[in-house]
Amino acid sequence: MISYNSFIDNINTNFMVPHYQIRKFEEGFPDDIQNFETKDEQFPFAWLVPTRVDHLENSVSQYDVRMYFLDLLENDLSNERDILS
Repeated sequence: MISYNSFIDNINTNFMVPHYQIRKFEEGFPDDIQNFETKDEQFPFAWLVPTRVDHLENSVSQYDVRMYFLDLLENDLSNERDILS
């Protein structure tokens, strides 16, 4: 069993960093996602949200997470399939 911090580091190191499309990876709760219109964000990016924590025996916790991938949609929707891909 690994800690939550190790889990996040593992996802970042082994999936996000080597991925040729992902420009940024963060984690937190949905309310932590910043207002994209007011920042110069790098897209596409991934956001991991812990959705449930179960405290099991022997001080072990089990986490359920949800992963969001965000990108900017062109006004003419020309990149919609690329985003969904």
